[in-house]
Parts: sequence; C-alpha cells; structure tokens
Amino acid sequence: MHQRTKIAVAVAMALNALTAFAQAQAEAEAPQRVEITGSRIRQVDLETAQPVSKITAQQIQATGLVTVGDILNQMTSSAPPTGFSKGSTLTSNLEMGGQYIDLRNLGPERLLVLVDGKRWTQSVNGYTDLSTVPTAMIERIEILKDGASAIYGSDAIAGVINIILKTRMTGGAVSAYKGINEGGDGKSEDYSLTYGAGDEKASMMFGVSHSRQRTVWARDREITKYSRGPNHPDAGLGGGPWGAIRLKDADGEWGDQMVLNHTGGKYGDGVGADVRNPANYHPASASINDDKYSTTNDMMFQAPTALTTIITKGEIALPKDMRLKTTAMYSERTSSTQNGGYPLQSATQDAYPVYIDKDSYFNPYGSSVAGAGNGQDLYFNRRTVERPRVTENRSQTLHIDAV
Repeated sequence: MHQRTKIAVAVAMALNALTAFAQAQAEAEAPQRVEITGSRIRQVDLETAQPVSKITAQQIQATGLVTVGDILNQMTSSAPPTGFSKGSTLTSNLEMGGQYIDLRNLGPERLLVLVDGKRWTQSVNGYTDLSTVPTAMIERIEILKDGASAIYGSDAIAGVINIILKTRMTGGAVSAYKGINEGGDGKSEDYSLTYGAGDEKASMMFGVSHSRQRTVWARDREITKYSRGPNHPDAGLGGGPWGAIRLKDADGEWGDQMVLNHTGGKYGDGVGADVRNPANYHPASASINDDKYSTTNDMMFQAPTALTTIITKGEIALPKDMRLKTTAMYSERTSSTQNGGYPLQSATQDAYPVYIDKDSYFNPYGSSVAGAGNGQDLYFNRRTVERPRVTENRSQTLHIDAV
C-alpha cells in the first residue's frame, strides 16, 4: 500500500510538470499582434545611403517647445540645413501665418510631410502647415535627410518628414505656454488639451490646441528698422509721401519729375508747401533722401497669427483580425500683415492711366493758375502713407483619412 502511494505521487508530479510545460510552450507559440506604423522610410541609417534622423517623444518634451515647426527648426548638425518660416509679411496668400519647413532652400513645397505614413493636408500651392499637428499626440518624428522623389514623387525632392502619432493614450494632458520678447513685444501663447481612453480592442484620442502670436514692428529695433541694416540707414528708401508731378515736353513726352517742397524727412514728418504754386517744386534727385520714405516704419517684422486645431484619432478591432483606424483634423488660422502705403501713380494701371486734370483746382499748371485755355494735365505719383497696406487672412483646413 505504501509503495503504491509513492508511485501515484510520482505520476501526479510528472503529469503536472508536463501540463505546465505544455502550457508554457503554448503561450510561447501564441501569435502576437505586431503593429508597424510608418512609410517607406527605413529605420536604420546603416541600411541605406539615405540617412534617417529620429526625434522621440522624450526628446520633444525635453526641448520645451510647443509646435512641430519649432522642434524641427532645432535639428542638430546631423540633419541637413533647415529653413523655417512663419510666412513673410510681404506675402498675402493663404499660407501666411503657417509653419513650414524648407530643407536645403528647395522650397517648402518640395518637402513631403506624412502623418502615420499618410500624406498630410496641403494647401493649393503644396505647402504643409506643421502647426496643425499637436505635439502632445506625437510618438516620434522621422526625417529622411535626402531626396525621395523616385518613391514619392516631385514633392519629396528635398526630403520626407514622417510624424508618428501615439497608438493609444490613457488619461489626459494639459499644457500652457506664455512668452514675451525682451523688448516687451511679440507675446506668444499656446494652450493644449489631450485626452485618450481605450484598450486593445478599441481606443480613441482627442486633442484641441490654441496658439496666438502678437505683432513685432520693424521700427522698434535698430536691426530691423532699416531696409539694409543699421550700417546703411539711407539705403533701400522708397518713394515719398510728397506730391511729385511731371509736365509734357515739346515732343509730347512726360518730362523730368518735380517734387513738392516740404519740411519733412524720410519718416513722413513735416508739412508740404502750397501745391498750387508752381514755384514750390524742385527737381527730383536720388541724392535727396528727405524726399523719400522709409517703408519699414509702417511694416510688421512679425505678423500676428492665431490658430485653433481639433484632432481625433480612433482605432477599433474588426472580425477576422482586421482593424479600422481613422484620423480627423480641423484647423482655423487667422493672420494679418501690414506694409508701407501703396506708391500710387498715374500709370498704376497701364490700360487706364489717371492724370491730374487741367481743370483741377489743385493743378499748379491748370487753368485756374495758368489761365483759361492754358492748363495741361499732369502726371503724378505719391506714396499713400495715410493708409498702409493691410491684408487679413483666414484659412480653414479639414483632413480625414481611414484605413
């Protein structure tokens, strides 16, 4: 009886060991779902002559920067030369106020931007605004440091940037940023809220962000106050606000320009003489800087912009080991620019020239001054400093993809 008990115990222990081994082997052989998010960009520099630079979420957080454009502008020397632009104040298109990357001066329209391996929304001119992607939802950024036009087409001549968003997020995150320049202008604000929930079967992420950048005037700093820099204060001056006229010569051609006498300078100060007196005009000369105007006096160096973005990303498991993923984004950006007043002249529209009529009361060579029948029309030009050129832009962007 005792011997039989020993054998039973030994058999039970062997069966338990075999069961545990079989269970461990089954767990080891169980298939695991591996998710690969990206594009045709290779992950290791040594695999190809086309090097790839990677920026992780931890590196992004360590920079303290709030937009993708600012982050990419801080790429180290291992990356190719990078140009970063928020849009020039001299432009008046819908790209004004956005954030664009220009690799090797080939133009932002020659750089392809992907989000999770899919092309991100572009403007009509082929520009991709990187400020529409919230940094809180980014897992990593991959930068292909060489052209990839053979794979992606002509819009990837300068390179490819692939922004990988987080697969899922549990909980929420709030960030706020406020800054100001040392000169007390150019205030910037950025606020963002992100939240996510879910598991392996289904997940959803949501993010909303709002950023605003205030104005910086060119006239407030010596380095930007002059068109050619502080060492050349009189270079690059434009036409002045003082009335300038031209008379027709004996051949019927417009003669040399004459400028109204005045007490002002290149900033439009002072007053002009009586415009009806022909003796109150002097011949125009390139050496008389007081007759010109410094357009940077009315120009913005940094234009004010405001951007609001809402983005969602969802994923759900389907039958037969299929999954549905979708991303939706809506953004609205407003911006404004101001430059010096328009240099109005008789030939502003060549097909429809406008002259000072010979019967005008303000014509110094008109009939009211020279006598009835002796007046003549005048060619004129003058910068309208009373009303600078102001452009208001409003751009709305919608992006939806599913796979």
